Amino acid sequence: FIFAFYSFKNMVYITGSTGFIGQNLSQYLGEGVLPVDLRSGEPLSFEKGAAVVHLAGKAHDLKNTSEPSAYFEVNTELTKKVFDAFWPRRLRCLFL
Repeated sequence: FIFAFYSFKNMVYITGSTGFIGQNLSQYLGEGVLPVDLRSGEPLSFEKGAAVVHLAGKAHDLKNTSEPSAYFEVNTELTKKVFDAFWPRRLRCLFL
């Protein structure tokens, strides 16, 4: 799937670009990566991009310090928010 990004002439939006996978994917793809900050509270806009790679999420909590609602909010509700912003733009999308 990653090789398909090279055929895009526009940008690739990446959520979770500060995480381990997001940092490495951004470095691998080089120029043309636009990080998306889902924590800013600003409306999402993918008008300039050709693809959205959704990597943001909350990993398991081995120390059991987070509430289950926090996982639901990040892993489900933010994914819906990304999809709702992506869908009307008819962009290519890859959820990971």
